Amino acid sequence: MGDFNMSLVDWDLYSGPDSPMYFAFLHFINNYGLHQYVNRPTRGDKILDIVLSSSDSLVNDIQVTPPFSINDHNSVVFNVNGNDEDENRSSGNLDAFYDYARANKDGLKNFLANVKWDNIFQYCFTVDEGCEAFYDIFHHAIKLYVLIWQYHLTMNLIVWLQRSVTKL
Repeated sequence: MGDFNMSLVDWDLYSGPDSPMYFAFLHFINNYGLHQYVNRPTRGDKILDIVLSSSDSLVNDIQVTPPFSINDHNSVVFNVNGNDEDENRSSGNLDAFYDYARANKDGLKNFLANVKWDNIFQYCFTVDEGCEAFYDIFHHAIKLYVLIWQYHLTMNLIVWLQRSVTKL
């Protein structure tokens, strides 16, 4: 979370200009499976203040509100989830994220290169059917070649985040 001043990032496509700074920033986000949640401008017509997370269940209720005090950026307000930890732990549910940085990229590339796409798409008569067939195969490949890390979000982290946000 914070003011990253990456005004030229297209958050719909997770892409930016061809520069070392933008490349490194977007490479980090994409390799660690992070998602950016702020979808309204925070300064002028740009999204400069962002919230990143690898878990959809961790962050919710994102709001962009008018600036606080004399700040020239809009405020970003959101909730950090953690109240269901005991329920998730007792039921065996864990948060998970794909570790794209450690993925078997050669295996993934070979798998996708060897799919008989003509055979797959010959029975797809609409764009939606084609997309669904592609997504099914792609998600299967990701499950085969990308590590999934599972973790419990500890209350210590939640307390630390809440204190850090309160200090802002």
